Amino acid sequence: MIAVDKEKENEVVGMIIAELRIDPFGTSEGYIKQVFLKDGYRRLGIGELLLKKAIEHLQKIKVEKIKVNIKERAKEAASLYSKMNFKKVYEVMELDLTEK
Repeated sequence: MIAVDKEKENEVVGMIIAELRIDPFGTSEGYIKQVFLKDGYRRLGIGELLLKKAIEHLQKIKVEKIKVNIKERAKEAASLYSKMNFKKVYEVMELDLTEK
């Protein structure tokens, strides 16, 4: 799903990628894989609109849960997901083997 600025010749200003995943037990879940907004288009409600549309789509295809991973520094994204009733369920820890 993409967002465009019609005043700027339909320039793409944002996008969201949501996918359907089915686990080995047959449970379907949606996953918000990526959300992107160009600078200058943030804090205008576009991200929230994209997220709402993705949720609506995932509901139509009967997913049972929707998950998203958020990096620690993405405070604004975490705030948006909380506003949309997402709850923190688990933490992901990472070991970077390229750092010495």
